[in-house]
Amino acid sequence: MENKPNFFIYSENKFSYTAASLIAFGYDVYRNSKIIKDFGKLKKITHDLNISPHSTDSHKLIQEFMFEYLIDSIRILIFFENYMKARLIYKGFIVHLIKDEDPFKKLRKKQFKEPVLYGEIQVIEPFIMESGEFHTNSCLSDKTLGMSILLKSGYTMHYNIDFNLLKFIGELNKYRNRLHFSDKYELTLNQEFLKNLSELIVFVNKVMLQLQKKP
Repeated sequence: MENKPNFFIYSENKFSYTAASLIAFGYDVYRNSKIIKDFGKLKKITHDLNISPHSTDSHKLIQEFMFEYLIDSIRILIFFENYMKARLIYKGFIVHLIKDEDPFKKLRKKQFKEPVLYGEIQVIEPFIMESGEFHTNSCLSDKTLGMSILLKSGYTMHYNIDFNLLKFIGELNKYRNRLHFSDKYELTLNQEFLKNLSELIVFVNKVMLQLQKKP
């Protein structure tokens, strides 16, 4: 018997719960990033290197961050991917990929440019409830939107993330994608990078504070 994916998250009474759960899980992964946990230490090392570029001690310390940076970028992106999906779900959009089949092809084409509303799916094929909270719909696959789609302009307008931070997230995503063909450690330390990372940390902290205030 084929295992059908369960789309219960699109039940109206599940929107807020699902969104909060996605963000909370993403944060648990994000906060274990060395570059986040030791951001203060990273700033000090950068400052010390600017004063003494050939400091052996500083170069040894920076290597710890270089070795972890690829994994850290993945941890950070898990938070933002979950946050973006949470925002879409909360607004009533679909985060699962629409199948490339009739009569769903037009919506699938649209989905690659901008988010598709739950209601647009319902018009073509209503969600069916089976056994309590088990929801099925043959329009959707069990795969969800990836960062390449989530970072398109038709999507980013729904996140409340400013342009500079979105650009930085995009750079992290490009770096993360090189995981499949990477033969060296890379971490460019400069004031712009530290500024971007600082803004990222402030944004995440703000999101979590808002989440804690919700009943």
